[in-house]
Amino acid sequence: MTTRPRLLLYFLLCLLVTGAARGAAPGPAPEAPPPPGSPSDQALWRAGNDLSEQIIVERARATRLQTRARVEEYVARLDALAGDPEKAAVGAKEKLFAAWAANTDLLLQQWPVDPTRGCRYDVLNFETAMRDDNPGRQAATLPEARTRLSGCVVKARGILRVFVESCDALEKALRDADAVLAPPATPTSR
Repeated sequence: MTTRPRLLLYFLLCLLVTGAARGAAPGPAPEAPPPPGSPSDQALWRAGNDLSEQIIVERARATRLQTRARVEEYVARLDALAGDPEKAAVGAKEKLFAAWAANTDLLLQQWPVDPTRGCRYDVLNFETAMRDDNPGRQAATLPEARTRLSGCVVKARGILRVFVESCDALEKALRDADAVLAPPATPTSR
């Protein structure tokens, strides 16, 4: 990519970011009411939607944390401090590297649910079955759709729990590295 298109892309990105910062931030989309059905089916429908949303949010969080670690050159900055007898820099680097590698592995591994859609397909199939106005067809399709969505919810909860823990560990490792990298407080004279 030549310099001119790169600068144009950067300029447009800056406009987008600053424009979004000036304007009112869009609030969360209003939650759609669940389709008609039993309270347990409605709770399952909500769980499928919520987990699908949480997967997207946590994957974005992981990407944001990893980008911060790379762009702000944490490893190189901790390496520069590790040459001193400062043991905290060595420990912080090892902890950051381990948390970063574990988070990257989780982000890139094959997930038991779709990593970009979560359970959305199963939610849509379940919702379609719940809204079916033909009682015979609904009786034939709803149990299978319920079973599929229930299975997806169980799988999504499992991987999401592990992934959130990994993101929390990476975030803590970055905070610990910040504490080591922070300049010492200047004494105030009285």
